Amino acid sequence: MDSNFLKVLYKPFIAFIWITGIPYFYALCIGWSICSDINVGNDFTLKNAKRLKRISVLAMTEGVLYVIALLYVFISGNYNTNLLMVLLLILFFAVVISVFTSLLSYLMGKASEIKQDNELTI
Repeated sequence: MDSNFLKVLYKPFIAFIWITGIPYFYALCIGWSICSDINVGNDFTLKNAKRLKRISVLAMTEGVLYVIALLYVFISGNYNTNLLMVLLLILFFAVVISVFTSLLSYLMGKASEIKQDNELTI
């Protein structure tokens, strides 16, 4: 395998990493907000459920970006086993995070409803 083989992918790869960093750090800020609310005592709120849903959407956005990256690598023909394994692994984690945060969002919404019902009945 030629060393020029992967040099062609260097600049697009760096640009891609910066682009995928945007949803990641936005989700990190949302996660910080959720942790701050939990620290204050606002555990089960609809606001936190919506935040978790937003994190789920951001994780799926990451997954879509990595699917586009995989398609780019296959179309350009510059694929390498290590590169494919890293892209597939990150894609797998993005899908897992999206599914689990979506599930947590649903459960937090239900817990918020139960908490509101319990606060109304004394």
